[in-house]
Amino acid sequence: ASVASVRRYLRKFLGDPRIVEMPRMLWLFILNCMVLPFRASRSADRYRKIWTSEGSPLAVHTARICEGIAGRLASEGLNVRVLPAQCYGTPSVKEQMDLLSGKGIDKILVVPLFPQYSPQTVGAAMDAVARYLLARRSPPAVRSIKRFYDRHGWADAIAAQVQASWRKKGVPEAGKSRLVFSFHGIPEACVSIKGDTYRQECEESARLVAQALGIPTEAWEVTFQSRFGPAAWLQPYTSDRMRALGRAGIERIDILCPSFACDCLETCEEIEIDAKADYLSENPSGLFNYIPCINASSEAVAFYADLVKEELQGWI
Repeated sequence: ASVASVRRYLRKFLGDPRIVEMPRMLWLFILNCMVLPFRASRSADRYRKIWTSEGSPLAVHTARICEGIAGRLASEGLNVRVLPAQCYGTPSVKEQMDLLSGKGIDKILVVPLFPQYSPQTVGAAMDAVARYLLARRSPPAVRSIKRFYDRHGWADAIAAQVQASWRKKGVPEAGKSRLVFSFHGIPEACVSIKGDTYRQECEESARLVAQALGIPTEAWEVTFQSRFGPAAWLQPYTSDRMRALGRAGIERIDILCPSFACDCLETCEEIEIDAKADYLSENPSGLFNYIPCINASSEAVAFYADLVKEELQGWI
């Protein structure tokens, strides 16, 4: 990940009005004069920490998810093309929809890989699709999924990932450990002033997974990560809780990130490396166990395939 490529990505990502909700001209001045000259280099260093021989973990896992869904649908006799696309990277939404249109496909289901709805994630993906449709004289028919944390099978797929980790690392001891659900944060004002339902959806997501695991309320908690800028974001912050739990003598932390379908920078670096350091700085003898995202696990692929089949009723 070169500094130049990261700068291009950040310019698109942070330049999206969905991502930073500030007066447009003011934010563009801040972005180009104060953010990009410094953040691009730091972000490139962070990406290098998690880069694999196959490339970006996010791109690799997303491609495998698509391959898994396509294979499962094909095994059931369903001829469905499944392609990955990115809002700010490549292959782009436009490129992939052009590819499908070029093959005569005029019915497209868009599945933003975000379990919970927020304007900054699912909303941005829907914007990208809408821009494509607006530019076409004869656009394809399009359906989309707004959220899927509450659909049958999602919580079970997350729980299966947790249980797989516990089979390897041992089941945590009651009273001495904590299962932490770390969700990507958004500005607090989005919930308290603008009325977004994101926090409620995150808390409900955690409750559904805990219920599938059969663990009591006192064994788990919800935190929020990835804060950007000086404004207050949803709390408690994951980094603060890691240090607090370490000071409290909690002997083991198991942490997962259920707002991410795939492992990426925010999980591999921010949680697996940084959050671990926060916890161990207060409890050097503690055990920190990062539980990977469901990625392209068999349970995840089965869930997505069932979700797609349900949403494509009448088309297949």
